[in-house]
Amino acid sequence: MTQATADLPPTGLLGVLRRFPLISYFVIAVAFSWAVVIVVLLTRAPQNFVVVVAITFGPTFSAFLMTGVLEGRAGVRRLLERVVLWRVNWVWYAFSLVGIPLIFIAGTVFLPGAAASFDGLTLATWLAYPKWFLLIIFVGGPLLEEPGWRGFALPRLQARFGPLAGTLILAFFWAAWHYPQYMMPDWAAQNGGFNLTGVTVFTLGVFPLTIILTWVFNNTRGSLLIAVLAHASIDAFSLYIMKMFPAYAASQVNLFLGVGTFAVLLILLTWGRLGYDKYLAEVQHPVAQRAPAIGRRPSKVGFL
Repeated sequence: MTQATADLPPTGLLGVLRRFPLISYFVIAVAFSWAVVIVVLLTRAPQNFVVVVAITFGPTFSAFLMTGVLEGRAGVRRLLERVVLWRVNWVWYAFSLVGIPLIFIAGTVFLPGAAASFDGLTLATWLAYPKWFLLIIFVGGPLLEEPGWRGFALPRLQARFGPLAGTLILAFFWAAWHYPQYMMPDWAAQNGGFNLTGVTVFTLGVFPLTIILTWVFNNTRGSLLIAVLAHASIDAFSLYIMKMFPAYAASQVNLFLGVGTFAVLLILLTWGRLGYDKYLAEVQHPVAQRAPAIGRRPSKVGFL
């Protein structure tokens, strides 16, 4: 933010955005995406990849708008740099690409009837996985969501409420942002169905997923590239695990159990800090520098 920008009085719409950055971010992100869904439903437009991109653009549009308002060009440049921040420990690439699918499998294989329904899938199906993975990154959500959820909102939520409470707040808004998409049949079918049970299980599943993504984000110096890969892994393998264990193809309970158990372990092993102290020590960012030190407790495990 330039000195001239910083000296502007907080009046009018610009002043509201600066005084309430988090509320403003969520309102803009949700309003943008919900408006697209409503237009699509009212016009009965085909629900193709263009529609998906338009919906998922809401969080990133809001992130860059709010970052520009709060931090000017320098802030926008920092946000873009984190999207391509690739120099992180290889362990986080391995966790994002392999670890997350293993967590999904572990949460499924021991459930009643799961092992009996197991299908190893064909070689051709597995060879198609990289194609689906890349498609999901660019038009399925991760690339257009993460600059918002993890790029803009998470650092500010952690600084204000702490890593665990901030993550849970983000999880609530992330889940709610998806709700209108349940009126789109294809999306609803892949996410538990448009019914009370399906929506509830989906919502509960978002919370541990958000905890895991916060842990990844904090341990990679806020790398949005790794957050995108982890998010894409969640979405891509969710489709494959339904094929591998057809007994649970219409359920998200297995995914909730797998990621839920792992998220609880992360909370216990990191004392609820989720790697935030590592993030504060390594990231030179105005938001991180303002984070309070109250409640910090070093992790018992260096990797965490």
